[in-house]
Amino acid sequence: MPPPQSETPSVISDLLGDWGEIARSHLKSLDYETDALADPEHATIALLNVQRHRVPRRPRRVHRSRELTDPEGELCDLIAAIERGDDLVPFQSKLHGPLFNDHLLNDWGIQHFHLVPSADDTNDKLLFAWVTEDDLYAIQKLGHRVGGHRTFDDQQLVEILHQNWPELLAPYRAPGVVPGSLSGPNTPAGRRTLRAVGFVLGTQTSDGSVYNPPGGGSAMGGISTDSRRKGLSMEVSIARNQCMQFLTDNQRCLSTKGHAFVEMARSSGYGSKLGSPIRLRLAYHKGNFYVRHEESGVTALLAPSPIVVHTAGDAWLTGR
Repeated sequence: MPPPQSETPSVISDLLGDWGEIARSHLKSLDYETDALADPEHATIALLNVQRHRVPRRPRRVHRSRELTDPEGELCDLIAAIERGDDLVPFQSKLHGPLFNDHLLNDWGIQHFHLVPSADDTNDKLLFAWVTEDDLYAIQKLGHRVGGHRTFDDQQLVEILHQNWPELLAPYRAPGVVPGSLSGPNTPAGRRTLRAVGFVLGTQTSDGSVYNPPGGGSAMGGISTDSRRKGLSMEVSIARNQCMQFLTDNQRCLSTKGHAFVEMARSSGYGSKLGSPIRLRLAYHKGNFYVRHEESGVTALLAPSPIVVHTAGDAWLTGR
């Protein structure tokens, strides 16, 4: 028997737990393993990492650098897929899970693609590119290693960007820095070492121009001994912190002001369907978080989400 209308039932919620389930469910829909993501924070990092790495589907104009040559025509399939707006995930790395921190993307904002879809990661041919909403700037076709070191740490990628499309890097020019004054790390091995522990590095081109990290840089590895946070993208780190704080604050608010949801449901004629206690679950839809009472279907806007989840169409994301 439902409680008398004069009584206010207790409200139960677990926003962090629900959000972890939403994040894991969405990652599963994208074919990622989630066994290591029981912690909502780790699930959040994984979701943000995946969204940062995946290129949203839409047709893009392709611009080639002066240094890029392809006499064998190896780029044809990839370029055609980019211009058509195909899903580019099949052209991306297969070795790394959702918690992988892409230091090339985090530091220089540069993506890399295999030349054929679903290629094994040992395939040595890659296209390095700068991707925007409507355009892709093809920097160079290179192997995984060049000159005895990893291509991902080679400053020639930024040099080519600077020489061909300086307007892309202009927003990242270091203000107040004397051109040519930057020292170290001046080797790919040195940059790789510092990236791995989360140092934010500047990059100096051959004409002395100095840039802050176009990819936003990485959070210091010293934040935590947890390997899942070492070298984490600064962008992902900030968004993760905002999301966790948002859900914690709103959980506290619901614990003390859950009666407002009850009054809203009663005024809409759903009071008899609420039961006691009232279990509210978190839902996400089009940039907003909601709380939902599943038995009655009553849904209330919680607040705009501090992060955006890329979903297909008009989908609602719910946990459990």
